[in-house]
Amino acid sequence: MRKLQQLSWLVGTSLSLFLISLARPGISQEDSLNFISEIKGNIEIKREGRKNYQKAYVGEFVNPLDKLRLRKGASVKVVCNNLAVWNSKSQGEFLVSQGCSSIRKPSMRPDSETRSSGGSR
Repeated sequence: MRKLQQLSWLVGTSLSLFLISLARPGISQEDSLNFISEIKGNIEIKREGRKNYQKAYVGEFVNPLDKLRLRKGASVKVVCNNLAVWNSKSQGEFLVSQGCSSIRKPSMRPDSETRSSGGSR
């Protein structure tokens, strides 16, 4: 009986997590996965379509068309949707897309070789 309860709980939890992911597709969209991981100093964010800047906080998701404003001496670190990290230490206003490009450049190990998938040479 106890194993049946455990199995029932596991299936219910898994199903719930799956349904939540379907109900909140915006979180899984690529553009929404840029987030602020570190702030030093005065950083403000202007959301796309908004008129005013507001204080930015660590953990906030930022879209490519959002703007970040860094005051003198401020810095921000953004983890981009392609797993790159954008560090900005310059005073000014910046589109998130300036620091987080939407395409991740492929990287290869220095000792790797490219091989053809065709027949032998």
